[in-house]
Amino acid sequence: MRSSLESHQSESRPRQLSLEAEQLLPTDPLAEDPTPAIPFVEGQQLTPRAIIVGLVIGTLACFSNSYFGLQTGWISMMSLPLSLLGFAVFKAFSAHLTYPFTPVENVLVQTVAVAVGTLPLGAGLVGVIPALEKLLLPDEGGPLDLSYGRLIIWSLGVAFFGVFFAVPLRRQVIIREK
Repeated sequence: MRSSLESHQSESRPRQLSLEAEQLLPTDPLAEDPTPAIPFVEGQQLTPRAIIVGLVIGTLACFSNSYFGLQTGWISMMSLPLSLLGFAVFKAFSAHLTYPFTPVENVLVQTVAVAVGTLPLGAGLVGVIPALEKLLLPDEGGPLDLSYGRLIIWSLGVAFFGVFFAVPLRRQVIIREK
């Protein structure tokens, strides 16, 4: 009877293959086709197809968050569902893709979709603007009557405010008050 050490050593030795069998084995077992139609650069991160899918999925999340947010005052980031939706879209069209969908692209789809989907909260269209419209008294200048143009200007102003003040506030909030 062989000991467990002897049987383990015999299993760990590489098996010798005949010359014919070695020629039949691929050099990389994970590679299906070594020559894609469009050359794929390893680590390609920013692709137009990932941005477009992220925008479409994010727009759906934006409408969902607007509806839910106006009812409750809260929105959902939906990071995981949006990532899974992006993966499902690319999996459905995988036969038509010229180069494979990568996990890095999935992160880009998720990032774009979450950024677009959280627009109602970030622009104040869920909490601030509706509250000002409902709570301001007539002698305080209310109720607000904002057209779509003014809401767009408000949203752009809030977006630029956040972008321009993020760097100076980072130093104070994150680095100094660590």
